Order: sequence, then C-alpha cells, then structure tokens
Amino acid sequence: MHYKRYLLAGLVLALVSLACSFSFGTQPTPTPVPPTATPVPTQPPATPTPLPPTSPPTPRPKPTATKPNTIPLSNTLYVHPNGLFQLHPPKGWRVDNEGDAFTDFVPARDDKVSDLVIVAINTGTTLDAASFKRLVDAYEQAYEDKDGYRLLDRTNIDGAAKVIKEYTCNGQTCVSTAGYYQDGPVVIIIDLLQPKAKAKTAAAYFKALTKDLRYDTDSITAQPLYNDYWTYTAPNNLFTMQVPMAWYYLYQQDKDIVLEEFQSPDNKAYIESIVYDDGTTYSKTEAGKITLNILREVYAKDLKITDDQVQPDGSERLTWHSKAQGTTGTTFFETRGTSFLLLSMVATDDTYDMYLDLFNNILDSYDIP
Repeated sequence: MHYKRYLLAGLVLALVSLACSFSFGTQPTPTPVPPTATPVPTQPPATPTPLPPTSPPTPRPKPTATKPNTIPLSNTLYVHPNGLFQLHPPKGWRVDNEGDAFTDFVPARDDKVSDLVIVAINTGTTLDAASFKRLVDAYEQAYEDKDGYRLLDRTNIDGAAKVIKEYTCNGQTCVSTAGYYQDGPVVIIIDLLQPKAKAKTAAAYFKALTKDLRYDTDSITAQPLYNDYWTYTAPNNLFTMQVPMAWYYLYQQDKDIVLEEFQSPDNKAYIESIVYDDGTTYSKTEAGKITLNILREVYAKDLKITDDQVQPDGSERLTWHSKAQGTTGTTFFETRGTSFLLLSMVATDDTYDMYLDLFNNILDSYDIP
C-alpha cells in the first residue's frame, strides 16, 4: 500500500495503554468477541502449473439474435437488464437471479449443484498485474473454507486468469471453473459449477460460453465501482453492510479485539471494522478518547480531524487527513453495551474522490439487525 499498515499487536498496545489511563472500579472478566464470519486465510493459494490460456470474451457489437455454432448452448439470446453483456446460456438452463452487475443461471431441472454466474464490474481504472491478481484472489477466497476444497489448477496471463477448484456441495464433489478477463477498467467473470461427474460437459460449456459472450464497455463503465457485493456481518451480529466481492478480506483476533479489513485490488483504499469488548461499559467521552488514540497512534501520528459530526443513530463521524501518509479517511465510532465499535473507510488522496461514491453506497447499506 501507499500508506503504512499495522500489525494487530499495535492496536492492542494502543487500546491497552489508553485503558490504563482510565480509573475504574472492579471490572468483570474480559470476554473475547467471537467472530461471526469464519476466518479466511490471508495468503492467496499457490499458483500451480498453468493450463493453456482461454481466449477472453470480446466487446460486443449491437445485440444480435444469431444462434452460435455451438451445440451445448441455447437458441435464445440473453441480454443483461443493464445491457452489460449478452450470451446464449447452456441449453435447458434458465435465469435464477439477476443483479446490477451479475446474472445467475441454473438448469431448468435444477440439480441443486449446477450453476453459471456471469459478472461484469467497473474497476474505475485499469488494474496492473498485481492488482488484477488481488481481485482474482478476493473472489477465489470465498471458496477456500468450503468442505473438501482443493485447488486443481490456476493460470495467470496478462489481463486474464483461469481457476479450477473442487469442493463438496449438496453431498457430492463439484468442480468450479472460473475465468477472469480484463479490458481496461472492465472485468468480466465467468464461473461455471458442475458435478465432477460432468467434468467433460462442463469443459465444453465453458469453452463455448467464453467464445459466445459479448459485453458492452460503455454500459459497464457507466456502473458504480465494484457493485458486486456480499453481505458482511460484524461479530455478535452488531451490524451488517454490503462490501465488494472484489475486495480482499483479512481477519485478525487477539484477546478482546476483532479486526476485519477489506482491501481494494489496487491497494489504495480499505474498509476496516474494529470491535473491542473487554467487559467494560465506556462512556461517550471515553469512547472518543479510545478512537483518537487508535487514529493517532496506529493509523497516522500526524492525523488531523477536519470534521466531527454526531449522527442521528448516536454514533460519531470523524473526517480526517494525514499529510505524511497521503490518506483521507472517515471513521465512525460508538458503544453498545460493553462493545466498542469503530468503522473506517480510507483511501489515498489521489483516489479518494474515485472511491467516495462507493464508500457512501456501503454506508447506505449499513444496518443494525
């Protein structure tokens, strides 16, 4: 990153040193906060021997209903509601779900396993090779905690990647083949899941779909950044929010602290949730001191608060800047019972305006169950 990140130990030290400055009576035994989400390995999977690369899809011309010369595909042309892409899905398959950035297809006779997902996202800028790899890693880490997960093969070439893995789904071994293709600020993802027994059919489908798919760069780049989301749930179900699938997830826990971070592929922005619960009920004044201690001792020593607003829900919003780190951030903090919550959204100064709408969209999704 272009700014200094820290180890969890630094956060522990910042909290402990501040807690020692408070004077309290007898306190209950600290209770660690169990995470809601299963920790995800912070290291990406090793790259195995590459497969022959698959040709990426190409920008589409005006929609056409011409049937492709591929037997496994349907005669019916599907066009995404936002005009992002078009394709002929596998023959006998139907649309199961549609979103702003994706479409999910399943067989008409649903076997509870087979699935095809097409995703088209706007990254805002062309990702370099390392950033594109982090995007692929972010999507792929969603599979790593599944029962029976095993990486079978991974190919990384300029502007494209192909990942094949297997895992257990609905009581049987399934194989997922995912292709990732970059065209400037546009990323297209084709993810096909089939029972392992249908591996040959799946390979034919994947090849045919890759050749058949067409996309519209203008429609995709008109979409909000990274608008393919998953729902994150904070420890102890304290809150939920939508976070981009393409942002890499990191998890750390130590004693009474749970720290979870979501990093942008270009490593220039992140969202961070900190939940601290040592069994003590802190006042708003004490919570404010804890927040400032974390911001100035852990985030940036030269950090300056540029705005401070109490929110309608009782939380407090701080806007801040660090000249030394070259970062701008927004931090929310509050207490609920013995839980202290801190949520930050940070970006480098040169990308903050680009990510601001995304940050606001995530905040709009924030919900207390």
